[in-house]
Amino acid sequence: NVYVSKTVAKENLTQEGDILVCVRNGSRNLIGKNCLITSEGVGLAHGAFMTLFRANNPDFVYQLLQTDRYYNQVRRNLGATINSINTSDFYEFTFLLPPIAEQKKIAAILRTWDDAIEKAKKARTQKQKLFNTPRRYLTNPTLGETVQEKNPSEISTEINRRNNGLDAPVMMISSTQGFIRQDE
Repeated sequence: NVYVSKTVAKENLTQEGDILVCVRNGSRNLIGKNCLITSEGVGLAHGAFMTLFRANNPDFVYQLLQTDRYYNQVRRNLGATINSINTSDFYEFTFLLPPIAEQKKIAAILRTWDDAIEKAKKARTQKQKLFNTPRRYLTNPTLGETVQEKNPSEISTEINRRNNGLDAPVMMISSTQGFIRQDE
């Protein structure tokens, strides 16, 4: 059972365990994105581009809303020029639901993984900040007798030779994935 608020009233303010879903946006990639409201987000109002859901088992429902099955259903409901979905669209979506006891176990396991990933991201961000300070200092010394300013062409050479029939994979670069094999 999912409750969807339809009025701008007290019920429309977020409560812990609510799920906020983006239903309309200029970017099709954001439609369907969602978040689980924690204690820090209680009592907040949301905008017209969002829908608020209250579920019996919010941790499990939130995990369902992270799956390919969910995002495929969202994409099917978007038209060629329509950048929104309706609350009624959500009532049409289907999910595979194990018994409630199993849902709780699954949600707990996935929450543990989500927490570990979030901690790793925070640790990486902190390490990156710690690393950037000495890097800026070491790579931007004051110009003087021992430090000279040079162009990349003065200290490097472009390599643009062909593989001459070697059986080496051809690589290309992608802005989202970095280096990938060209045949992929």
